[in-house]
Amino acid sequence: MIKLIKTKLINYFPEYTPLEINKFEAALYCSSCEKKAVLFKFLGERIIQIMSAQRCYTIECQDIDVFKKRLQNRDFKLVHEFLMKKDYDGLDYYCPECDKIYCIDHYAIFPIFEDTFYDYSVGVCPFGHKREVDD
Repeated sequence: MIKLIKTKLINYFPEYTPLEINKFEAALYCSSCEKKAVLFKFLGERIIQIMSAQRCYTIECQDIDVFKKRLQNRDFKLVHEFLMKKDYDGLDYYCPECDKIYCIDHYAIFPIFEDTFYDYSVGVCPFGHKREVDD
């Protein structure tokens, strides 16, 4: 007897990162499985709340419309650099080499310890690209 197993489609060669954006929020979805990875809530004229499975934090942004436009145009590298300059370790679950977003299931995060003390964490995308995600 053959048993059929339901599997979730995983796109190992994604062409883009799916996203939804409106006046109040934006959501970035995993490039591999389209699970929600990062959510941005636009709170007022200059405040953005950023949420992922990794963390939740709020930033001040002088021009939210420019930020939204960068998301809409999938300029994740610019968003990542902006968040790095704000000292927030960049865009969660973002792989600069792939220029794509992945979810917690497809972007592995490994803590690195130095002499039994936590030092930093490394994120690894499905293709093995690594970057420091928490220092």
